[in-house]
Amino acid sequence: MRVWLICLLAFGFVTISNSNGTSAQEFSEGFVIVGIDPSDGLTFYTGDPNETLTRLETLSGQFSLQDQNLDTEYIIPEYTQMALSPDNQVMAMVAQNTATPVLALVQAGNPQSLVVALPTIELAPLWSPDSSKIALIPTFVDDASTEIPSNQPTQVIIYDRSNEVLTPILSEMTGIEHGFVWSSDSTRLLYNDIDGLYSIATDDTPTATRLAEWERYDFGCNTVWSPFTNYWYFASPCSSDGLVEMLAIYSVTNNGVSSQIHNLATMLPEGTYLAKVTGVHPFDSGVLVTLVYWAEDVTWRVVKLNNDASARIVGDYPRNGELSYSVVSPNRQAITLVGLDSFIIVEVESGRVIAENSDTFTICNLQWVSNTQIIYGLQQPECNGVASESLGVRYFDIVTGRLEDILVGLDATDVGATQLLLPR
Repeated sequence: MRVWLICLLAFGFVTISNSNGTSAQEFSEGFVIVGIDPSDGLTFYTGDPNETLTRLETLSGQFSLQDQNLDTEYIIPEYTQMALSPDNQVMAMVAQNTATPVLALVQAGNPQSLVVALPTIELAPLWSPDSSKIALIPTFVDDASTEIPSNQPTQVIIYDRSNEVLTPILSEMTGIEHGFVWSSDSTRLLYNDIDGLYSIATDDTPTATRLAEWERYDFGCNTVWSPFTNYWYFASPCSSDGLVEMLAIYSVTNNGVSSQIHNLATMLPEGTYLAKVTGVHPFDSGVLVTLVYWAEDVTWRVVKLNNDASARIVGDYPRNGELSYSVVSPNRQAITLVGLDSFIIVEVESGRVIAENSDTFTICNLQWVSNTQIIYGLQQPECNGVASESLGVRYFDIVTGRLEDILVGLDATDVGATQLLLPR
């Protein structure tokens, strides 16, 4: 049996604080495992590294993947068409029910699934931060396509759980729209288009507003909202091949007032011929930015940028390969920099490397499960590809340096030894 570790769920809460000692929040250490059985379809479990698994009968047995060829009630084309709500209460799945595409919403402990008919199966769910809405995004968006396949939908659909209504927005998509992000108040979607960063309302009268403008091909990426400053931040251009001098971080308000908070090119060493931003994270009075640049060697960098244009290089870390992405710890005191088959964990205040690890396969979907523990999946040849093979999920303790399979302490005979960690 293959097993997919879907996401973190509400088990074993711990209290954490931000690096400035404010805004305490709760963080979960539990998880949900979805097993893929050759004969029974998908089975769902809750668990904890130190506990046995509990099967969720209300979810199990109704769903299977398209390539399993099973006669279950619902068929899910791809694992990317499953998503857990931010409040950890509801699984949303775009599935085929006989000949009808549907959005199936399943709540643990409730034997009944809420099913809503959809115009197409080629959609993926994106939850709003308050778990009240779901944006159904055409699956071609994930492919960064510049041409819409003939069988793809050309609009985003919003499902409102309060009134159970589907509302089409952003009609006549061109195939260039990408990077969809919900606003913090769950009322608007942000996305990148060929000429700028747009915000579109998700109510009955959707209207799009351009918040920031850029020249053709100088796309923005890594868009993020900061609750500390009430600004959106993004990097542009997404890759600076031949345009190193243009690489910068921008901020923009919900009213479309934008500014460049720092030109990253001025901080790069002489001889840099390529640089790319891989992460932008809200942090106090600005953002924490990770990037990779190529000069004499390949170097990973962490930079702290403030809205007043001041900046501090947290650290430079020469590596053998490209930096893929970065993930900040819940208390914002550390950041994990993830490459193809290795990662390092950096203390933000001092810039020192406090832990690192290398693997023989691709490290995928790394997530923090507490302030001192992370989990990540192993796949080959790439992360989350249609033909990718899952090779397990690892658990890493920063304090002890302990690295082990996530199923230690669990009944692996029920679940199987192979898991896939979905992005959170």
